[in-house]
Amino acid sequence: ATLAGIASLAFARRAQGYLVSLGRASKKAALRLGSDFAILFKSFSRPPLWLALAIVGLTLAALLARLPFLSRPMQHDESYTFVTFASAPLKEALSDYSLPNNHLFHTLLVHISYVLFGDSPWAVRLPALLAGILIVPAVYGLARRLYNPYSAILVAALAAAAPVLISYSTN
Repeated sequence: ATLAGIASLAFARRAQGYLVSLGRASKKAALRLGSDFAILFKSFSRPPLWLALAIVGLTLAALLARLPFLSRPMQHDESYTFVTFASAPLKEALSDYSLPNNHLFHTLLVHISYVLFGDSPWAVRLPALLAGILIVPAVYGLARRLYNPYSAILVAALAAAAPVLISYSTN
């Protein structure tokens, strides 16, 4: 950072031109991002009622399949993550990446859940549970976009009932 500061002082005119062009490029990228999101949302068509009900049912089935595992005893990995990172003050938890076990976004979500709901196993597992449940409509949307509604329903059903996904979303 110090070297960059010295270089920008030494080559002030060039640095200023670079910053101006960077600002223009950022503005163009932001405008393109907005139009890209508009195209993305227009590409989602409204599914027939039976298909929407099937996705809601599969998502509910995913929730019901995961609920019995929420209160099982904490395992080593999740206990260590909670005790070492998620229960620490947020500034410390999100600035410590000394171990690959600290997944920063997950730590943030677990910390918020811990502050709101306490330190019971279900509260610590709540972010993983929500992600595990939301994977059902997410894989449906992707498979429908890439293939067809029938393949998408099959993939969503597999995601709702896959033992490994159930385990991951409750641990």
